[in-house]
Amino acid sequence: MIDWPKFVRERMNDLKISQRALATASGVSRSTTRRFLCGGPHVKMETLQQLLQALGYDVSPVQTGKLSPDLFREHRKAVKRPVRPKLIKAAGCGRRF
Repeated sequence: MIDWPKFVRERMNDLKISQRALATASGVSRSTTRRFLCGGPHVKMETLQQLLQALGYDVSPVQTGKLSPDLFREHRKAVKRPVRPKLIKAAGCGRRF
């Protein structure tokens, strides 16, 4: 997993740009940029995308290999559970055929 704040900080050092310059170039506020670089609360994907684009990078989904079989096993368990008629009726979703 990529440590995004560290990655962005390293690119900033390579390009010799300040937090202020990155914030201005990306359109992200200085306070949000600072919080992100200091490892503060998670930022929105859109914000990360803006910061990376200002540095000449992009976030793209890349398949790294085979999917986990556990993912499908959990999905099958969830799908097989019957929905109780009382819950359907209580939700106002009675059968309408």
